[in-house]
Amino acid sequence: MFYHYLVQLADSKYGADIYAPDRVRQYDRFAPTQYHFTFRLAVHQRWFDRQLNAMRADGRYQKIVDTYGATP
Repeated sequence: MFYHYLVQLADSKYGADIYAPDRVRQYDRFAPTQYHFTFRLAVHQRWFDRQLNAMRADGRYQKIVDTYGATP
């Protein structure tokens, strides 16, 4: 999420110099967190898995990750 806003600032009128990505340092303050989904019904979990796999196969998943500067 941070990198998403950083890109927006860098694209602003005065932000190119101030908010250039090479001028920003990242320090990890907290340990990485892995999030998981839980489903009450197995049919919902299988549907979710199919949709997520389809998004990965056609590139939509990576596009979302890239948009926010995240790491899958």
